[in-house]
Amino acid sequence: MKIALCGYKGKVGKEVYSLLKENKYKVIGVDIDSKPLHEIIEHVDLVIDFTNKNQALKHIYTCIDYHKPFICGTTAFTSLELALIKKLCNKENVKGIICYNFAIPINIILKQIDYFKKYFTEMEYIDIHHISKIDKVSGTTYLFLLKNDKFIVKSYKTHKNTIVYIIKMLAKYDKMIITYIVDDRKAFAIGLLNYLKTKDEGLITNLLE
Repeated sequence: MKIALCGYKGKVGKEVYSLLKENKYKVIGVDIDSKPLHEIIEHVDLVIDFTNKNQALKHIYTCIDYHKPFICGTTAFTSLELALIKKLCNKENVKGIICYNFAIPINIILKQIDYFKKYFTEMEYIDIHHISKIDKVSGTTYLFLLKNDKFIVKSYKTHKNTIVYIIKMLAKYDKMIITYIVDDRKAFAIGLLNYLKTKDEGLITNLLE
């Protein structure tokens, strides 16, 4: 499989690039200093994007135009943008995945939220990111709110590179608190690689489903 990786010099992109190379995938890096995606897309089997929203939209539309499958980890799309992408993918029969967090534990928790909210009466989601993070509301927060819009949401910034996700669920007589700590963005790259190897569509939270 030959892969075009857009944003391969970014924080997550470089970890994905390194891990794909280690696992013998043929990878073409796409960034501002390289050839644009539309010039190489006919020579690849899959496009993976970790850029920014404006670039990612252009890349996704290019994938649809050329009927190439894509995996996008870029965040901040609006509901209208997601709806349009989904409509175009269905019309052109293009396989597309947009997931705001590829960490396997986060996706496992998201898949169980419907069960949790039947039991717990109060649910709180907290995330802690580095101050350099651009999104005011993280993509992962958006995923949790999609699963349950009654989540109490809190977000904090820190100078530490560690990313922390805390999910608190309370009932009358008991409670559950899950803390997931990401020490290295390789965790996201490993989740993406796991999907490429297993094609486990039941695990990844695809916003185009």
